Parts: sequence; C-alpha cells; structure tokens
Amino acid sequence: MTDRTLNALRASVAHWERNVERANAGQLRRKHIIGKACPLCSVFGPSCFGCPLFEAGQGCEDEDSSPWKAVSHALAHNKRDEVPLAAENMLAALRQLLKQAEEA
Repeated sequence: MTDRTLNALRASVAHWERNVERANAGQLRRKHIIGKACPLCSVFGPSCFGCPLFEAGQGCEDEDSSPWKAVSHALAHNKRDEVPLAAENMLAALRQLLKQAEEA
C-alpha cells in the first residue's frame, strides 16, 4: 500500500470516528458520508479502483455487503435506530483494513 493510500485510510478512520459520534447523537446526515466527505474517495474518485475498501470487496455503492451501503440505506429510509450500528460497522471495516495495512 502506498503512503498516500495509507494516509487516506487513516484519515477515513478518523472521519468515521466522528461519524459514529454523530450517529450516536442522532446527528449523522448524508452530507457526512458522501464521496466529497470521504478521504478515500478524494484519492480514488468515483471509480474506486485502488481503494482498500473496494479492493477488500466492500466497495461503497457497488457491493451489497458494503458497510457504507448499510449506513446510506438507514439514513435514506429514516431508520434512525439502525444508523449507529451501521456507522460502527463501517468504522470497524476501516479499522480492520488499517490494521492489516500497518502489519504488512
């Protein structure tokens, strides 16, 4: 993994730590999870190729098993009780990828 990718992954973990706080406070909104807000998306753009989440089979919009998609779905369907757990799952996926990258 390149330094640029690793730095974007670290920034994404920090971003989702804030998103989990927002979710737990009932304040997470779509603007917090879209590509413009994502450090990984700022590096890999809409194609996602090279994004560690995408490469792990958990790409945001293209994968049914995506933890991001669960957050997006909960927000879009106003399922506020599902948002905190979905955000935690997204953060956990990113942390796992970061751990793997730092151990490599």
